[in-house]
Amino acid sequence: MSKVKIQGNSSGTGVLTIEAPNTNDDSTITLPDGDVTLGAATPSIDDNGNATAITINSDESVDFANGIDVTGTVTQTTAKTKSFTGSYDGTTTGDITLGSLGFKPQSLFCLFSVNSSPKASIGQAARDGGQMVLLDYTYQAGSDYSWESSTSYFARLAHGTAKFSNLLISSWNADSVVITKDINNGGDSSTCAYKIIVMG
Repeated sequence: MSKVKIQGNSSGTGVLTIEAPNTNDDSTITLPDGDVTLGAATPSIDDNGNATAITINSDESVDFANGIDVTGTVTQTTAKTKSFTGSYDGTTTGDITLGSLGFKPQSLFCLFSVNSSPKASIGQAARDGGQMVLLDYTYQAGSDYSWESSTSYFARLAHGTAKFSNLLISSWNADSVVITKDINNGGDSSTCAYKIIVMG
């Protein structure tokens, strides 16, 4: 049978008290098979934690406010993408909310075109990386196979005579992305269709 030994310190004068809680239930404290100093950095039992401690919130979630370093492979069990499609008159302005994502959006990819027309653009935007679009500039330039890029929008259609229909980021939120419909010189009454994939 193993033995339990409580040993005092010959250099100290304090009194160490082990006190039972106010309970009517029997409990067992199982000691580890190894050297452990309570309150030390590792391993430890310390209500105050230390500079590298994690924080467990009142709802039992873990707070990683300072980030986390991972060694090995992290497996994601659910997809962090959502697709949106829609269309609108290319002369209109206002906001479109891509919401109820179920995750924090980090970036998006967009295909933007005019129905039954070769006018089109492809673009992307990122929460911390700005936005950019590559668009067919043929109608504006009046020549074949002309392209233009812009970092002011992630979607842009050239209708000719300096008329454009644009989409740009308004805000990145915890569960949604708000995008703004914008026009230059009145836009064009063509039906502008988009497909946007939002990624977390």
